[in-house]
Amino acid sequence: MWEPNPTWWSQARVGKAKLLGNDGQPIAFSAAAAHAIESARAKIDPAASLQYDMGFLDLPLPNAFAIEREGRPKVLLSLGLIRLFESDTDVLSFVIGHELAHHALGHVRD
Repeated sequence: MWEPNPTWWSQARVGKAKLLGNDGQPIAFSAAAAHAIESARAKIDPAASLQYDMGFLDLPLPNAFAIEREGRPKVLLSLGLIRLFESDTDVLSFVIGHELAHHALGHVRD
């Protein structure tokens, strides 16, 4: 699991960000993907009833997860999901909202 910080996001916006894969090798993260996730969050965050962190998983299949770490809600998106839907912010918004609903409904425990 990889959780980006504000510096990483600023690099991602211009296509200069990388993630470390499960094998320790760097994985490029496109500016289009960063823009799509930020756009999706801009649609969802105003309606969200909680603050949350975003993270990524080096998984080839499209998937997303709701977890809690140290009492903080997290939404994790697989790189497979991001690659598949980086041009469709509506789908990414739906997925993020779905994972946030797990948090809001108490389906997730630390």
